[in-house]
Amino acid sequence: MKLANMFAALAKKATTLSELIEGRDKISTEDIIKKYKDGITINAFDMITTTNEYGEPTTFPVLTFEEDGTKFLYGGKALNDICNMWLSNFDGDIETCSKALKSAGGVKIKLATARTKAGKNFTSVEVIG
Repeated sequence: MKLANMFAALAKKATTLSELIEGRDKISTEDIIKKYKDGITINAFDMITTTNEYGEPTTFPVLTFEEDGTKFLYGGKALNDICNMWLSNFDGDIETCSKALKSAGGVKIKLATARTKAGKNFTSVEVIG
């Protein structure tokens, strides 16, 4: 590898939030709900930490799914809770947990738009199997 190419590759790696994003396009929750009425099968995940508008760190999952290997999605609170539950059974080891998820065949979920009692929108997650 040429030296310039090595620096470009390292710079790209340093600015990539997750390897799961590389070579994939982001899909919105709304598009998943419309396109995959029977749900999607989560087959890999990673946890990303960024800074919110108040300068506070915020962590959320990035997930891939079996039905379209060219896409990834960001998870909200429910998917974050699910990923954290999985991680709690793997001593927080994201790589091992994600590999185990994939080898187990993934987990099928169905997303839907819902509203809280206070009238705020959120995405509900139904675990199908």
